[in-house]
Amino acid sequence: MKLQKYINESKIIDFSELSAEDIAKMIKMNCKKYINLLNGKTPLYKGLEIQYSLGQRVSFGSKSVRQDRRPMGTPLDLYRYVNKWLKDNKFPTRQESVITSSNRDHANFFGKAYYFFPIGSDWKYAWVKAGDFNDNEYNTTTSWDIDEIVLWFATEEWDELDRLFRLHLYLNKGFKYPHQKGYEIWFNCKYYYFMAIPGDPYTHIDKELTYELKKIGVKL
Repeated sequence: MKLQKYINESKIIDFSELSAEDIAKMIKMNCKKYINLLNGKTPLYKGLEIQYSLGQRVSFGSKSVRQDRRPMGTPLDLYRYVNKWLKDNKFPTRQESVITSSNRDHANFFGKAYYFFPIGSDWKYAWVKAGDFNDNEYNTTTSWDIDEIVLWFATEEWDELDRLFRLHLYLNKGFKYPHQKGYEIWFNCKYYYFMAIPGDPYTHIDKELTYELKKIGVKL
């Protein structure tokens, strides 16, 4: 394999110089559980802010997952309560997970959308029956309402919160449904690969890589 380049202090490794065949081999070897989970569906998207220079964006790389992720929309006290509930109920917590979606536009809201590939098999995933945990604008087709959650938390209605969480949060099951609906899905992997979307400017993701990935069961 060619030299790995450290891009910044976010523990990102750039594998963009690898051949299409080598990239596909890495994904096949290290993402078997995820490939099986996808079962022919398009990989999920993850929004990232990644530095690049000379007009060249990272096409394919790996990144470590923060274990102290801060909330972007949830009040901090509620965020801590949600994470405690998730931990107590054997869910992956949001503070130590990667937030993804099959909705590319939603991923783009958090940076540039990349395809997401969790590395290894020692991870769980969970999803909420909503396009966004914190934003009702994305939740017009569901009864999940973050404002309602905030209200029940403020009035200490713990039983009602427990009921709503059990109604709307799912662990390691039904992946096809949130993928189809564009709901928010999070993974507590330690590392993941990210890959530029074919056709994006300033990258070299091309038909050759699309072909190599198709051979290992990954459809772009």
